Amino acid sequence: MLLKEVTHPAAPFANCFGSYFISCCNFFRPSLTEDMILFLSSCNLKFFSLDYYYINQKFSGNPWGWKPLRICNSNGVPLFDEESAFYECIDFMRNTLGVHTEIKAYGEKTIVEAILEFLSLGRLPIVFIDDYYNSNSEKYLQKHNPHGILVIGAISEFQKFRVLDMDVEKAYEISFDEVVRFIPTTYSNFLSASFLSLYAGDPPVTVDYKGFYKQYLSKEKNIYKEIELLIQDMEHHFSKSGNIDYFAKGYHFTILYNIVPMARLRLHLINRVVKNDEERILSEKVFQDWISLSNLIINSVKSSDFAPTVIGMARSILDEETKLERQIRERGGI
Repeated sequence: MLLKEVTHPAAPFANCFGSYFISCCNFFRPSLTEDMILFLSSCNLKFFSLDYYYINQKFSGNPWGWKPLRICNSNGVPLFDEESAFYECIDFMRNTLGVHTEIKAYGEKTIVEAILEFLSLGRLPIVFIDDYYNSNSEKYLQKHNPHGILVIGAISEFQKFRVLDMDVEKAYEISFDEVVRFIPTTYSNFLSASFLSLYAGDPPVTVDYKGFYKQYLSKEKNIYKEIELLIQDMEHHFSKSGNIDYFAKGYHFTILYNIVPMARLRLHLINRVVKNDEERILSEKVFQDWISLSNLIINSVKSSDFAPTVIGMARSILDEETKLERQIRERGGI
């Protein structure tokens, strides 16, 4: 019972759930590839001053919690920290892209039975697992970590699901047993006792790309100010001798799941609406540069010139960001 190829999005989207939303929308609406990113047109980047000891305790030492720069909705709520921001995204998928979501509580059917039923109906389920029991995870038998996966198929005779996992580059297989060992009550999240399935409804008549572009332009993104605060935060923590690995991973996640999606949104809008080669080329470069920086932070953390190299590259990209945003706004839109 294998579905057609479902792939990772061109850019992550706030967290694993948001990223799987893009993968599902791309699968069900291939003519609207990556259009889920349009949801961010009304969003903004916002810097938060975090307390290391509080965050470290709250997330049990998981550096995923260290994200001082977040994508926030129009009310300033980070995606998807509250139910309201999550359901905004659900509504957007249904109303704009014709992709529906059903959220079900764990009930009489086992999670395996429910997933198999959804797959048989052509749906894509998203479920929580515990990476402690996931043999494909670096946390396997090391640390408990609730984590979402997107189930894209099943091989029933081998008691395995095929899944996409934002922590792993390629799809892999996971046993039924590894899925059922997650205990929802151990994780305090409004989705922790539920699982989701996404499916195609009626296709949209049209997508108002110009409207989304105007919405993007109507709100000053404050990119320079917020990212400058992030860079200062990085300088501060990278100057300390202890726990640099933790902060490096946190800033890697911050850039990849928050700055990169906003850069991807701008590139998507320029490609769909503006058709300006100069802006498209610069926007593509900035988008790729942010990805490169996030990878550099992870891969060069042990190097002797780690901090100045990372900070220097971050400021260089920020200069490009500022130039591009100024150019777009001086042109005055479409």
